[in-house]
Amino acid sequence: MKQAASPQPITETVKLPFFAVTFGAYGILVEKLKAFFVLGSIFALLLSVIYMGSGLGVLCIASQYQENYFCTNNIYVLLIVRLVVFFISCIFIRGWYQIITGAEPQNRLLYFIPQKADLKIVGIFLGYFVCLLIAGIAAYLLYARVPNPDWRIELLYFAVVSLGLWVPFLALRFTSYFAFAANNETLPSPRIIWKKTSGNFFVLLSGIIVLFMLGMFVSIALLHQLITTDNAGNFYVAVFSEYLSQLVYLLIAACFINYCYLQRKFLFERNNDGKSGN
Repeated sequence: MKQAASPQPITETVKLPFFAVTFGAYGILVEKLKAFFVLGSIFALLLSVIYMGSGLGVLCIASQYQENYFCTNNIYVLLIVRLVVFFISCIFIRGWYQIITGAEPQNRLLYFIPQKADLKIVGIFLGYFVCLLIAGIAAYLLYARVPNPDWRIELLYFAVVSLGLWVPFLALRFTSYFAFAANNETLPSPRIIWKKTSGNFFVLLSGIIVLFMLGMFVSIALLHQLITTDNAGNFYVAVFSEYLSQLVYLLIAACFINYCYLQRKFLFERNNDGKSGN
């Protein structure tokens, strides 16, 4: 996939519409539901084979499944499989972005062949992982600290270390980078993104919170239903359970990139009247 041209940077602040950014991702999914099942089913099948073949199936937490089928707790297998699944997920995200933007490749096999855009998505995810790591280290330092009798030193320590807790929240302002990466575009400078998202933190945070809550609710409800079924030890039930869980995982990933796409759309695309695109 050739690198797409980036939109002309518009450096003024843009007011993001709350409902469109927070809930629009699910409207896109409904509109493209058939395409999601076509693409998602193939990727879900691939992920199911990887997880079950490596002994890391979703039902491995159920005792009745462990007694009859292959499960493993090998940390090296877990690490390798997670990395492979992570990269495959980035490929799916790029392919799904092509669908929702109408940029489907003529050769459908390109949906499954790694491209430069996939590596960009990987890089941005790693950047966000570092942000979460910084916040985690900051939280640990605050939890494990030994109180200093000098209140000034204690206050200074708390003020400096607690700044790390804000890093993931500040990074929310740059989630539109995922959309640029999925389209293999040159990423706008952080200064432009920071300027254009000024005053939109609540909208961006609301969208992530809604996605997180829905994802957690659906995942926990599905997992509880799967592991409590009387036929969890049945091979066909296990295969279907794994496939269904991976399809739900990809559905959440699709909603996330929809959310990023809407950010990019409202921040950088313009109508003829000069207002933000809808």
